[in-house]
Amino acid sequence: QRPPPGIPATPNEGMWYYRSDDKGLTWSTPIQIDPNVNFAGQGNMVVSPDGKFLAVLRYEEKQSPRDAPTYEKGHWYLVTSEDSGATWKRKDAFDLTSELAAALPTTAIDANGTIYSVWSQERNGTSTMMIAITKDRGASWSPPRELGVRDGAQVMPWIAAKSPGSLGLIWYQADLPGRASK
Repeated sequence: QRPPPGIPATPNEGMWYYRSDDKGLTWSTPIQIDPNVNFAGQGNMVVSPDGKFLAVLRYEEKQSPRDAPTYEKGHWYLVTSEDSGATWKRKDAFDLTSELAAALPTTAIDANGTIYSVWSQERNGTSTMMIAITKDRGASWSPPRELGVRDGAQVMPWIAAKSPGSLGLIWYQADLPGRASK
């Protein structure tokens, strides 16, 4: 299939945003929100209840253009809009301190605007779910910490926010410790 008009024909031109306010009948002009090409380091977009604040958590590593990412010691950042997607900016978030077990973070935003991010990262040889929280739209983050729900490998978490501080989480679980990538 061909992409909608105005969308790049190849996926290696960064991340793009466009919207429809009439259930998909018409679309805004696409705008590039991040020039970074990273197929494995972004998850879902979250939107505040009033629709004005939008955010996508992304990942990058310092590397030469010829090297493939290792997903071991990179950095998370948030691409945000405060004006319903008209303009976007990048905000640094937090460092990844060990191997990323599944390079798909997921985020949720509650009615108070608190953003929760979860992902799976190797800790002591085992893929473990981690969480970080920001209460100021990405200006500052809590230190990443283990969720500590069970022993064994935990990968591909998905989080949803119901009401302020009320969260739901699903993930894949293995009974034995180990790395999800092996």
